[in-house]
Amino acid sequence: MIHLSFIFHMHQPYYKNLLTEESLAPWVRLHGVKDYLDMVEILTKYPKIQQTFNLVPSLIEQLEDYVEARVKDTYLGLSFKPAQNLTEEDKEFLRSRFFSINKERVISLFPRYYELYLKNASGQQFNEQDFRDLQVWFNLSWIDPSYRQDIPELKAIVRKARFFSEEDKLLVLQKQLEIIRRILPGYKRFLEEQKIELTVSPFYHPILPLMYNTKIAREANLKTQLPQEGFSYPEDALAQINLANEFFRSRFGRLPEGMWPSEQAVSEHIVPFLIQAGIRWIVVDEGILFKSLKLKRRDTRILYQPHLISRKDGELI
Repeated sequence: MIHLSFIFHMHQPYYKNLLTEESLAPWVRLHGVKDYLDMVEILTKYPKIQQTFNLVPSLIEQLEDYVEARVKDTYLGLSFKPAQNLTEEDKEFLRSRFFSINKERVISLFPRYYELYLKNASGQQFNEQDFRDLQVWFNLSWIDPSYRQDIPELKAIVRKARFFSEEDKLLVLQKQLEIIRRILPGYKRFLEEQKIELTVSPFYHPILPLMYNTKIAREANLKTQLPQEGFSYPEDALAQINLANEFFRSRFGRLPEGMWPSEQAVSEHIVPFLIQAGIRWIVVDEGILFKSLKLKRRDTRILYQPHLISRKDGELI
């Protein structure tokens, strides 16, 4: 019997401008309604499967910003704006940004959305109804298909397809926010029921910071070009680990045991920090494994099994 462990890495960069309280991109909200909740709730259909998710603190904090209405989102603001009140600048923004989803797998599935896509691509004029329908379809298409099917109000709007009202649009946006509010409580409930394991990453998902000392890049590749000025701030690396741990505990009531290092980048310098922080295991790719074991050829016999690192401060898998 083969035992497989899939780890889903949930990460969004920190988009929020702390001076303006504005999110520079909508991806936390849009991926929030598309993937994050459904991927954990679907486990109710498969009670024998136990799943591991990696939730990066910077993502969690931004989801909380949406729940608490602490962030401005230009895409969301222009979605709420009545179509009849859109300025020429607003209209240009919608035409250039509100088709930001896969054309083949999503836009083409919905005839009205595809019609608007072709109309936009050919440079034709949009009327007020076109802009309102575009506002609705952009936000509706990002919602996970299961919720578009299972939430009666959304199912009705999908069926309506065109000639949307402002009330239709507000309903879609309200359902988006309702889905986002369920994400973190959902993961916490599944964690408490021991159906999933949650892991953490360095708080802002930087390259931990540059793995303590940039000179270690040459350990992997002697030809790596590096700046003359080296970077070595171990306190930054330690802070990212400790901040992540404490943030995780404040949200889920316990410390994490696993960590997904930023971009799966690791070095000998940061191993003691991880051990001291109580991290029991990390995940890296096979390329790093082979380099760590100084193997020149890919040897599949050593894959698909844990590898133990023993140091004076403890052990790390």
